[in-house]
Amino acid sequence: MMLNNYFAEVGYLSINHDKEQLCGDHIQVIRPDSKTTVLVLADGLGSGVKASILSTLTSKMIATMIANNISMIECVKAIAETLPVCNERNIAVAIILSIITCGIYGIYWFIMITNEAKSYSEDATFTSGGMAFFLTLITC
Repeated sequence: MMLNNYFAEVGYLSINHDKEQLCGDHIQVIRPDSKTTVLVLADGLGSGVKASILSTLTSKMIATMIANNISMIECVKAIAETLPVCNERNIAVAIILSIITCGIYGIYWFIMITNEAKSYSEDATFTSGGMAFFLTLITC
């Protein structure tokens, strides 16, 4: 009889934007039993208090629901009904489309948000969304 003895060590480091007290991303780790680890990374799509609250809320909700064996469909519905609707960016729709398209919409979202940030930045060396995505692919 072959035993599957897998081990995963989980660690992370959150780095705040310059002059920010809170990180806009949040990682939630839940271990519902000795054989299961649920790890959720949520992006609050920005920095500061609002992004921190959104990412923390999202990651805690999803991790808790998955740990309690709630279906992914129900998780997505709950997030869509709970998250605030942004007039410029509908975060709930972006999350749902990212899940439905197996991450393809998430790539598009990443590129568009990065391009938007670039348009507001006064830094001439700010990387475009396409280039940021390309660099993400080749450096992981």
